[in-house]
Amino acid sequence: MALEQKRDLTISFVRMLAMMSIVTCHVMQYYNMELAWWFNVGVQMFLCISGYLYGMKRIPDISGFYRKNFVKILIDYEIVMFAALAATVFFTDTAITVKEIAGAVLTVSTIEGGAHLWFIPTILMCYLLTPLYERIFRRAEQRHKLLVLAAAFLLFVMNELVFRQMFSYFNAAWINCYLIGFVLRRLQQYRFWYTGSAWLLTLTGAVFISIQVSVRYLQLITLTDAWRPFYYPMCDYGHVFLGVALFCLGRVMLRPVCQFRLIQPILQLSDRYSYQIYLTHHFFILGPLSLMALTANSWFNVLIILALTVLTAVLLQKISAKISAVFMKKQLCNQ
Repeated sequence: MALEQKRDLTISFVRMLAMMSIVTCHVMQYYNMELAWWFNVGVQMFLCISGYLYGMKRIPDISGFYRKNFVKILIDYEIVMFAALAATVFFTDTAITVKEIAGAVLTVSTIEGGAHLWFIPTILMCYLLTPLYERIFRRAEQRHKLLVLAAAFLLFVMNELVFRQMFSYFNAAWINCYLIGFVLRRLQQYRFWYTGSAWLLTLTGAVFISIQVSVRYLQLITLTDAWRPFYYPMCDYGHVFLGVALFCLGRVMLRPVCQFRLIQPILQLSDRYSYQIYLTHHFFILGPLSLMALTANSWFNVLIILALTVLTAVLLQKISAKISAVFMKKQLCNQ
């Protein structure tokens, strides 16, 4: 997704692992494996990475920021969506209504096989909020560094109230996952606060996940109707804090590995195509275009899907790059 001006290979490595985790999650989901719902933490890792990378960026031109990031996300998305719609209509018996097509194109809903694309409106909403975050935290730091934590807490609560009560289409926990990544980057200049915040989030996540395991798997705790409204948001935040913990831990543990020259070109390719791989892989695994039952050999099917995912991701990146270049050229001519 977004890249820092000075490339941090540990972030690239964590991003690659997050991408691999998501693909693995959807393969497991096809086989109805419970582990799928834990491997999907890769999405929360993506959100945390995106927030972190924008945490210290200055945004003097808000309209330019929106234009650049919305174009970057939407061009690839629309290409994939129209291709998936065409393939579904011509190669399957799945019926698609005009309402479903309009919803998918406008990112307010998706088509069968594209359930993973809920991420697109979520990351766009995060980008929409980013200039607000940047100004609030910059002004807080100018007054006193303690105000950074106060601003983080207030924004966290604001997101919970707004997105859980008013705009429930968005999951408040996922919006706050991006905010947490953003705040961690601001706190990195205060080393103690960064480390303390990372540990606090990790321990809180461990508590939340322990409760979830006790309720869902071990059945040590009985979930009553009174606690049900609190339980599911707690599970979401357990996932968020797990994703944040894996991001922070990965940046520490993977640093020595990133020194190997062999890994650097791999990470460069992953950075270039991770978003396109995310967009395309799901259609080959779940839904009417799935190839998971192509042959009797499951491993062979997965290898075919991985190969097709990489090929379509490379093709998508090349097409979107040409369209983006034309779009940006027109924008420059209009200025």
